[in-house]
Amino acid sequence: MKIKVRLSDAGLRDAERQIQEYKATLNKKAQEFAKALADKGLDVAKVRFANAEYAGSNDVSCHVEQNGNTCTIVAEGKAVAFIEFGTGAHHNGYGGELPPGVGAHGSYGQGKGAGRRWYYYGDPGNAGTYVDTVPGKGQLNYTDGNEPAMAMWGAVEEMASQVEATWREVWNS
Repeated sequence: MKIKVRLSDAGLRDAERQIQEYKATLNKKAQEFAKALADKGLDVAKVRFANAEYAGSNDVSCHVEQNGNTCTIVAEGKAVAFIEFGTGAHHNGYGGELPPGVGAHGSYGQGKGAGRRWYYYGDPGNAGTYVDTVPGKGQLNYTDGNEPAMAMWGAVEEMASQVEATWREVWNS
């Protein structure tokens, strides 16, 4: 952007107006950029959560929350951590450090995940195996756990790879 300044009161006011317009344009583009980049990450997170192998009810839903130039991808549901990080002692191939509060694989709850296979009542999902229906308790299934889907991890990777291209798309629109 070029701003020509005439050295007069009117010229300086005009230059200030042009700078303020440019600043408003930059702020608007920054918000558009943050949203466009977050939407690309959201697409990856949604697909990975939806397609995850999970022994149980996959109740995960994802959306983007925007506050000015900041966007946050939010994943909600009881199964989020189990799907993102995986379950069971022999499914610990997560791509990074586990965050605080996420215990070692196989240690959560009753510690059944420390075994090679365990049984549970409820929804078998797409990774549990039906065994029998037990009167008064429901459907009995077994599982050996779940591989980590790394849905949010994948969202971050996608956004990092798309920064320049997304900025060009937004700026040229």
